[in-house]
Amino acid sequence: MNNSKFRDNAPETLDGATTRGVSNLADSISSAEVTTSTGTQTVLEALDARWNVLVKGGEFPRPLDEQLAEAMYVENFGAVGDNVTDDTASLQLALDSGEDVYLSSGKTYLISDTLSMITPNQRFGGNGIINFKIANNEPSRPAVYLAKGADKAILCVRAVNHNGQNHGPINDRGGHLIWASAIFMEADECEARNVTVLNGADNGIAVCRIENDTIIAGAPRMVRVTGCPGSNCGCATGLKELIDGVPTPRGRLGAAVDIGSGNNCIVSDCLDEGSYIGFILDLGAGAQAVFSNCIAYATKRDYDWIGTTESGTGFYIGGSDSHIVNCQAFFCENDGFWFDAIASYTSGTNLMSYGCKRHGYRIDNDFATFTSCVAKANSQDPEAFGVGYLIGGPRNKAFVTFLGCMAFQNHKVGFYIPSGVTKATPTLIGGRYEGLIANVLNDGANSKIGSLMSNNGNMGSGTTEPEASGFHVAGKKMAGKLGDTGNAGQFAISPESSNSKRLSFEYDDTANMARIQAIEAGISHRILQVNPYGGHVTVGKGTFDSTLVLNNHYLWVDASSRLRISYGPPASANAGVVVGSQA
Repeated sequence: MNNSKFRDNAPETLDGATTRGVSNLADSISSAEVTTSTGTQTVLEALDARWNVLVKGGEFPRPLDEQLAEAMYVENFGAVGDNVTDDTASLQLALDSGEDVYLSSGKTYLISDTLSMITPNQRFGGNGIINFKIANNEPSRPAVYLAKGADKAILCVRAVNHNGQNHGPINDRGGHLIWASAIFMEADECEARNVTVLNGADNGIAVCRIENDTIIAGAPRMVRVTGCPGSNCGCATGLKELIDGVPTPRGRLGAAVDIGSGNNCIVSDCLDEGSYIGFILDLGAGAQAVFSNCIAYATKRDYDWIGTTESGTGFYIGGSDSHIVNCQAFFCENDGFWFDAIASYTSGTNLMSYGCKRHGYRIDNDFATFTSCVAKANSQDPEAFGVGYLIGGPRNKAFVTFLGCMAFQNHKVGFYIPSGVTKATPTLIGGRYEGLIANVLNDGANSKIGSLMSNNGNMGSGTTEPEASGFHVAGKKMAGKLGDTGNAGQFAISPESSNSKRLSFEYDDTANMARIQAIEAGISHRILQVNPYGGHVTVGKGTFDSTLVLNNHYLWVDASSRLRISYGPPASANAGVVVGSQA
């Protein structure tokens, strides 16, 4: 600010005397001029302009009553909020104003069609509830739609009830099932914050972009869903998706939050209760997402639809380059977590699967890392072969690492590679896996499990306190012949070419006897060579109580260096017959 003009016009005394025709100090200040970046102004005009910048621009907080007086409530546009009057037109008029608009606290606003947010940076909030109701079997559609172009818009109303139980087949946006979600977020960098979503026909909240009836992978970008509880989503029974132009039933697959095609999206501090899937990172479409501090509780499964294998899952992850952190799945009707085959380069950290009916974790992807994850008391369905960690799917499971993970209480197997899997090579480090049948079981063709390390730094599996610094395995004795199909032993060594060719080891606690068996499972026993290239072989001490047994014939050396043989265990050093002596 240039103050030269102010100095030229200022009074020379403060007692009312003036030398330049100004009667007093107030008049002097009022008439004095200053030069600013916007031109010549009086001092009061300049101060008033600066006050508007500081206060109305937000540099200083304004009184709450002043802020509330300026807030735009939907009642200003004719909304009633009595849950009887149809407020669709009034609420849409409010949103079309482009201003931030709010629902009044304690009111419920009945709507019968989709509300569209089309203005960037707009906030639609307030402590009111949106109640979306359409006629039975009327085509399903969202209650609130954050359209492409409404970038950085924020939805933060108290709740949205989609009432989706009786919604009908979708006839818009290419007939994609995801369009039947209660809230549809298509704008970049938009946000849903602290919105409770109830009874979504498909999902509660969907992050997806559809253009020309086609889902656009990788869009929208950087969407956030924060603190949004969901309940009973995926509840519609009559939804059909257009597949090749034919309305086709898809079963109930809705989640509290579905990242359908978004990129670099964040879902945090959300809870789902009783939806058909807790949370979804959609198959191959959503990528580079983060789910953090989310809980899936008591998901339901659509048992009437055989095609919905993921229905009832707590977390379904089908997108790559993503991270699931501090999330929990409780009492789900299917698996706690399912990482699908295409979800490569993902990680799971501090996850918990508890009390789910099938597996704690179903892991079909490769290039993944799981750290400090827990599976507890899953396999609650007695008809299902539920395990703590299942390595499955059609792809080779290369570079899947488990660090400090645990499985315990009730699982059939703690960590399992089934027979249909080929070339799986997971690495287990620092974990503990317990199962009723086996702790760690590998039935996969050409599959192998990498080094297992116990939590005291020594190598081991199924035990926390190996007695030596070598490899220590603790496991249950399995039924059937050692090494044969279904019984690889408590520890087995196989060539890389075939997992069925084994050198199997077990300790039979009932017979109090250790066994070693060379075998090709399901075919025949194999030759076991000891020191094939030379070297002495020592069997026991050679005394009558430490013999070499051949088909129940016991051989030993007596005190006179004579070789003796006895059918059955010898009673003394001189039992049996002498078959040779030292010359």
